[in-house]
Amino acid sequence: MQDCIAEIIPIEPAQVMLRRNQGRICPLIFISIPMNMRYILSLFLLVLSSGLYAQYELKGSVTDGEGHPLPGALIIIEGSFMARSTDAEGRFFFKSLSAGSYTLKAEYLGYADQSMEITQPIESELLFILQVEPIQAETFTVSAYRAAEDTPMAFQNIDAEELQKRNLGVDVPALLDISPSLFFTSDAGTGIGYTYLRIRGSDQSNVNVMINGVPLNDAESQGVFWVDLPDLASSTENIQIQRGVGTSVNGAGGFGGSINLQTKSLDADAYGRVALSGGSFNTQRISVQAGTGLLNEHWSLDARISEISSDGYIDRSGASLTSYYLSTGYVDAKNTIKVIGFGGHEVTHQAWFGVPRARLENDVEGMLGFAADNGFSDENTQLLLNADRKYNYYTYDDEVDDYQQQHYQLHYGRQWNKEVRSSVALHYTRGLGFFEQFQDASNNFDDTSYSFYGLQDPEIGNDTLSSSDFIRRRWLDNHFYGMTANLSWVKGKWNSVLGMAANRYEGGHYGEVISADFMPDLKVDPRYYDNDALKSEFSTYLRSSYELSQGLTAYLDLQQRLIDYSFLGLLNDGSPANQQVNFSFFNPKAGISYADPKGHRAFISFARAHKEPNRDDMVISTLASRPRAQRLDDLEMGYSYHAKKFALDLVLYAMEYKDQLINTGEINDVGEAIRSNVQSSYRRGLEIVFNYRPMDRLCWKANMTLSQNIIKDHMELVRSFDAEYNSSMELETFGDSPISYSPDILAFSEWTYTIVRNKNKSLDLSLATKYVGEQQLDNTGNNNKVIDAFLVNDLSVFWTLNPGRLKALKITLQVRNMFNEQYASNGWTYRYNYAGSEVSYDALFPQAGRNFLAGISIDL
Repeated sequence: MQDCIAEIIPIEPAQVMLRRNQGRICPLIFISIPMNMRYILSLFLLVLSSGLYAQYELKGSVTDGEGHPLPGALIIIEGSFMARSTDAEGRFFFKSLSAGSYTLKAEYLGYADQSMEITQPIESELLFILQVEPIQAETFTVSAYRAAEDTPMAFQNIDAEELQKRNLGVDVPALLDISPSLFFTSDAGTGIGYTYLRIRGSDQSNVNVMINGVPLNDAESQGVFWVDLPDLASSTENIQIQRGVGTSVNGAGGFGGSINLQTKSLDADAYGRVALSGGSFNTQRISVQAGTGLLNEHWSLDARISEISSDGYIDRSGASLTSYYLSTGYVDAKNTIKVIGFGGHEVTHQAWFGVPRARLENDVEGMLGFAADNGFSDENTQLLLNADRKYNYYTYDDEVDDYQQQHYQLHYGRQWNKEVRSSVALHYTRGLGFFEQFQDASNNFDDTSYSFYGLQDPEIGNDTLSSSDFIRRRWLDNHFYGMTANLSWVKGKWNSVLGMAANRYEGGHYGEVISADFMPDLKVDPRYYDNDALKSEFSTYLRSSYELSQGLTAYLDLQQRLIDYSFLGLLNDGSPANQQVNFSFFNPKAGISYADPKGHRAFISFARAHKEPNRDDMVISTLASRPRAQRLDDLEMGYSYHAKKFALDLVLYAMEYKDQLINTGEINDVGEAIRSNVQSSYRRGLEIVFNYRPMDRLCWKANMTLSQNIIKDHMELVRSFDAEYNSSMELETFGDSPISYSPDILAFSEWTYTIVRNKNKSLDLSLATKYVGEQQLDNTGNNNKVIDAFLVNDLSVFWTLNPGRLKALKITLQVRNMFNEQYASNGWTYRYNYAGSEVSYDALFPQAGRNFLAGISIDL
C-alpha cells in the first residue's frame, strides 16, 4: 500500500487564516457559502489537533556529481506529509522538526533517487549528491507540459502504484474518481465501455488530455473516447491532473482542467506481469505485459496485450475490448530515443439513449407520454412498460459501435548540458470505424424513407414502397499527425520552457446502407452522405519561473494558438456547402507562489484561455447562427500546510466565462449534446484536500469541492407549437440560473487501515466514499429537472505477498456500491411548448447497484 505522501506532494492551496494558540494550529476558513454547506464543511474539516513541539531546524543542499546545485529538487520526509523543494542554490530547509529519527529522500528529474537516514537534532548540514540516471531522462518530454511544486496552479499527481491497485479493467475516468473536483459516469453503468468525466463541472470536450505530450482529444468533437484505449492504465507510469486553465498544453486548451498521461518508462530490470480480474455482469479481463530491461545498458523493449469484456449493467450494453502497447527505446547519458505504438479495438453495444425518468419512477402515464412523444412503435412501448431500471431502447443485436484506433509516437530527448535539455516528438494517430443502427419503419422519428438515402422508391407489383426498415453504418475515417518540440533551460534563478506544436487532422465522415426490405439497383454510390473535414493547428508558448527571493517565485506563461478548420456546414438557406473558419488565440498566464521552511505555502494566479467551437457546434449552424469562440479568465488563490501527521491544501477559484458554450439538455441521434453560447457565466468554488494519519496503520485521504456554477441573466429560445402544430420560437428568461451537469458539492473520502505490513506481505483494508451533489439537467433552474445527489461506498482489500520465486503476488477484492445505492449519474432532457403548455421529458443513466470485482496480479 502506497504511503499517503504520494497524494499530497502537489500543492493545491487557498485562502486561510492561521491562528496560533499555545503551540497548536486552528485553521479558519473565510468564504461566503450557504449555511448548509458550512455545516458540511465544518464536519469535513474537523481536525484532530496535535501539539507542535518542534524545536529544531534541518538544512541541506542537493548537487550533481560535479558539485553543481540542483534547483527544484524535491526532498521528502518519508512517512510524513512534509516535502520541500530546493532553491536556486540547491538548498533546502525544514523548520520546527521535533527530535527523532527520519528518512529523507531526494528526487530530481534525470537523476537517481537518494535516501538518507538521520537523527534529529543534527548540527551539520546534509548533502545529497545525485548521480545521472539516463533511464529517467525520457521524462523530460512530459515535464515540459507539467506543473511543478512552485507552479501557482491546482494539480494532483497519481503514480503507477496508485493506478494499478485500483485497476481491475475499468476505464481511466473511473480510476480518477478519487481526484478533487472530478466525477465520472458510464453509459453501461459499470465503468467499462463508454465512460466520461467532468472536472469542475466541465465535460470532456473542455478537458485537455495528452499522452506523452501528444493531444488525445478528437480534433473535431474535442471529446475523449477512453473506450478506444481499454486498459490504458496498465501502461501508464503516472498522471497529472491540472484543474482550471493550467499550464500551456498542446491541443485545445483546458476549460475545466487538463490530464497529462505518461506511458510506461524504460525499466532497468527485466520483468513480466500477468493480471486477471473478473466479477459481476460477466466482467473479465486479462492483461499480459513484459519488458527486457536494459540490454547492453542502452536498449529496452516493453510490450502489453489486454482483453476486457463485460455484459454491462444496462440491458444489451456489453463491451468487447482489446488493446496493445509496444515500445522500444535507447538511452545513454545524453540521449533518449523512444518509439511507441499502442491502440485498441472496441465493439460496444449502444446504451446512449438512457432510461426515461418515468420508467425509473414506475410512472405508467409518463412512460406512455414519453413513448408517444418519441414515436415509439407498439413493440418498443410495451418493452418500456415491462422493463426495469436497466431498460435499453436499442433491441437490435448489432446496434454497436465498432471502432479501432492506433497511435504511433517517436520521441527524442537530449540533455545538452546541466542547464539545457530538449525534446522532439513525431506522432500519427489512425482511427477507423462505424456505429451500426437499425432504423425501424414503425418508429415515426427514425430515418426510414428511401428518399432520405438517395434511393428511388421501389415498385413491388402495383405498389410503390416509400419506407422500409433500414440498417445503416455511419463511418469515421480519421488521420491525425504532427510534431511537438520544446527546449528547457535552468539557469540560476530562472527555469524556462519554449515549446511549439504543429498538428493536422483529416477526418472522413460517410454513411452506408447495408440492408433494407428492398434495395433498388439504381443506386451507384453506396454512400448516402460523404464529407471530409480538415483542421490545422499551430501553437507556441514560452513559460518561465523566476525565484525572486528564498521561497518566493514569479511565474509567466504566454501561448499563441492558430487554427484553420474547413468542413461541410450549412448556409443561411439551410443547404450544405463547404465552409472554413479561422481562429487566433492569445492565452497569457501569470502568478506568484511562496513557500516557507515550516510547511506553509501560498499562491495566486491569473490565466486566460480561449477555445473554439466543436464540429457539431459548427456544422448544425448556419453562417448567421454560427457559435462564437469561448473565453475564460481564471483567478485562483491557494494555501497549504503540510506537517508530519496531516496536510491541508485549499484552492479558491473564480472562473469567469464569456460566450461559454452550454448544453441545452437536448441530444442528437448519436447521443451528442447540443450547445449554444451564453454571454456571461462563471464557476466559483473552494477545493479542500485533507490527509491525516492518526496512527501508523491508519490513513485518511479526503477532498471536497464547494462551488457555484451560474449563467448570468440566462435566456433560452424554446420551440412552440399551436394546436395545429404551427411552429414558432419563444424567448424565455430565467435570471441567474445554474449551469447544467455542475454539482455544487463534490466530496471523496478514503480510510485505509494496514492490517499487516512486513517485508514478506501486506494486507490493507480501504473504505472509499464518493458524494456527488444534485445536478441540473438543463439551465432553467427547474427543480423537476435534476439528477439526484448520490453517495456511493466501495470496500476494497489489497493483499500483497512476496514469495521467493515471484517478485510479487497481488490480490484485490472490491465490493462496489456496497450499500446498493440506486442512483443515476448522467442524463438528458428536452422541452417544448404545445398549445400554451410545456411538454418536457428526460432520461437518466442508472449506475450499477452492489457489484463485485476481484483480481490477481503476478509479477515475475
